[in-house]
Amino acid sequence: MKIDDIKQLIKALKNGSGMILNYYSPRKLSERQKKMFERNGVKVECRHRSKAWFEIDMINTLHG
Repeated sequence: MKIDDIKQLIKALKNGSGMILNYYSPRKLSERQKKMFERNGVKVECRHRSKAWFEIDMINTLHG
């Protein structure tokens, strides 16, 4: 996932409902990317979905 995409997702989480569930990505999140989410108060969980797809759940822990 590109850094610009991560920044847009974090912004959407802060301005929206605070949750994005079942976001599909062709690549798994790296540790660096996970830490970027965590620094911004977003809990992420990445699961292998099928073949080359990964399912990512993002929850803003600072929302509300």
